[in-house]
Amino acid sequence: MIIYTSLKNPIDEMLYSEITRFKIVDLPRYSEVINSDTSYDLRDDGSFVSLHYRLDNINSREYVSIYVDNFRQFVLSYKLFLKNNQILIIENNYEEKNNIKQDVYILTEDRENKIVVSEKFFQILSENNLDPKWLREKSSFVLNEILLKPWFDKGSQRYSFENLGNLKIEESTLLK
Repeated sequence: MIIYTSLKNPIDEMLYSEITRFKIVDLPRYSEVINSDTSYDLRDDGSFVSLHYRLDNINSREYVSIYVDNFRQFVLSYKLFLKNNQILIIENNYEEKNNIKQDVYILTEDRENKIVVSEKFFQILSENNLDPKWLREKSSFVLNEILLKPWFDKGSQRYSFENLGNLKIEESTLLK
């Protein structure tokens, strides 16, 4: 049984709120906080669900989804549609060790290859009038404004930007 003191960071709270059917702690479902049209309960097999992020701080070229499963996996995937049918992806992957690993890559037009080599990656960004500074700011926005802020505003009872509990964030090498 999960007790509230075992929720050591805001992502633990989000997972608990979404996948626990009979809650001891009254937290709103994460899917409600982000206005998703799907929730974990809608899955008959109880294995995983992709939550659709539906808040006003993203534009029509952007798409955000959150993958949640009953093995306590949580992945926020931000996509920006670029020229030439390429997609910039910023992922925040929560690992069981209280760690968010940020991955940044560009998916090629055939959707089969990831571009992660910095020269090619930044060349494509430049072709889309984007630069490393923009990427760092967008990555921070995705983590703070898209993932954490809605939860701090409408969900968490004890975590905040000043208190992330034991949560650690590992930046992508492309952001350094």
